Amino acid sequence: MLESPEFASAARLSDFLRHVVTETVEGRGAAIKGYAIAVDVFGRPADFDQATDPIVRVEASRLRRALAQYYQGSGSADPLLIELPRGGYMPVFHHRGSAEPPPPVPAESDSAMEDTSADEPPPAPVVQVVPAPGVVPFRIIMLTLVGLALAALAYLVWDAAMRPRATPAAPTQTATGAAPPRPVIAVAALDNLGGSDEDAIFARGLSAELVAELARFRDFVVYALEPGAPQPATGYVLAGNLRHAGPDVRVTMQLLDAATRQTVWSETYDRRFDLESMLAIQDEIARDVAVAVAQPYGAIYEREIVTASNQPKTMEGYTCVLRAYEYWRTLAPADHLAVRDCLERTIASDPGYAAAWQALTYLYLDEYRYNFNIRRGDRDPRERAFEAAQRAVSLAPTDALSYQALYAVDYYRGDMEGFKRAGAEALRLNPNNPDIAADYGAKLAIAGSWDEGLPLVRRAMDLNPAHPGWYYTPLVLDAYRRGDYSAALANVERMNMPGHYRVWVYFAMTYGQMGDRMKARGALETLATLDPDFGLNAREDMAKWGYAPSLIEACIDGLRKAGLVLDD
Repeated sequence: MLESPEFASAARLSDFLRHVVTETVEGRGAAIKGYAIAVDVFGRPADFDQATDPIVRVEASRLRRALAQYYQGSGSADPLLIELPRGGYMPVFHHRGSAEPPPPVPAESDSAMEDTSADEPPPAPVVQVVPAPGVVPFRIIMLTLVGLALAALAYLVWDAAMRPRATPAAPTQTATGAAPPRPVIAVAALDNLGGSDEDAIFARGLSAELVAELARFRDFVVYALEPGAPQPATGYVLAGNLRHAGPDVRVTMQLLDAATRQTVWSETYDRRFDLESMLAIQDEIARDVAVAVAQPYGAIYEREIVTASNQPKTMEGYTCVLRAYEYWRTLAPADHLAVRDCLERTIASDPGYAAAWQALTYLYLDEYRYNFNIRRGDRDPRERAFEAAQRAVSLAPTDALSYQALYAVDYYRGDMEGFKRAGAEALRLNPNNPDIAADYGAKLAIAGSWDEGLPLVRRAMDLNPAHPGWYYTPLVLDAYRRGDYSAALANVERMNMPGHYRVWVYFAMTYGQMGDRMKARGALETLATLDPDFGLNAREDMAKWGYAPSLIEACIDGLRKAGLVLDD
């Protein structure tokens, strides 16, 4: 099995399967626990906490899907079947064609929790088929996949019913002191315009993947809209259709305003389709849709910020968080003051609102990074930011944005181990958030891990082509340190942030290295209007931002050549 295409390129799943089968065959199956798997298979430390790190549950879900794919593909004629029942990690073995074959494995979301007797989902449909030796007819494959799709939908319906955050009933109503309402996304079943059984299976599977991917973005309430159920009166509806022509499949997706039925966003995806690639296509399209719709600066954000700006005097928490996103585009000191005060009022009246703590972390950090709006008598802003980030993690421990706030604070406090640990967790919780990938990658690169950080930044740019200008910062510095000053200059120009002092630092040092004293002098004049004292603390400023020592000296050299008088 481990040499098959389904497992050969999946080292973690292979290690997981090898471990649990070996332990069971050698008589230690009853002792297989999540903690032991995390430590022995995935290299987690001895103080591993299953409550905050769900890696074993997530990988178990992936392993169940891989087993289902294996028995539909390379293992279609295997006489012995291995099942990993939900609710535990000890495998069960069946002879093919026995009275109790294992049921098809539902495509669980990565956030699926272990089963408990009190909260069991509805039983998964069982498709019992016994093919002739070595032969798996097409109809059997299709019946099996139908079972998988139905099981996935059954699980999602149960999950929506059991988890309060995904309940569609009155999603915009909040009690006094409750967290502010989050936008609701109802994912409708895709219309199968082709009408074939294969297309129906693909459409159901894609709908399930869309719910799973959107649920990674904790700023939203996401649920599956059952066929025939009434349309929601507020929030958003994600709908689409599927057409199949020859070897090609076309999926058209639309995001609709539930109240007005106005189209907020639309995209068409054309893919070459076959049974072997069906799951991969579903995953790819679901990820692309989730990024376009739910990411910061995505379709819903752009829509919501326009709505929020129509009420500029309201200081409700949700509006404050949206204004924080807008502030991060400009980094204007006046905006920083307004948003910081707004968020502090929010947490005073609603201390359980995790998103406000997440955003406030960065507002405090900007006091340290930019010397914005420092108040006399306040403690070190990094310590206040650390407390805010810890509060965010305690309130929303499965939200990637909480760990993004935490890794940022660790970085500026000089705790690189904590920074990398929290950064890896943020990426694991939501690998499709471009801001997290760009920010974490930029910090890794600037601190000296260029080979590790730059691919993350470039991936973030691919995920969000309309990215903010700060994404280019590590590209500027990477080209500069390598002596490719033309590329550095081009990336500075792409930042398009003329009100930010660091842009003019980059212009000045690059022109200085290129020998263009006139343009270098012009950049320094602009820098002097934005930060008159930069020359007095240039090294301190760069060290504050976590620049590696060698990078600091390279930047200082360019600034000297530009004509900046430095206080050494």
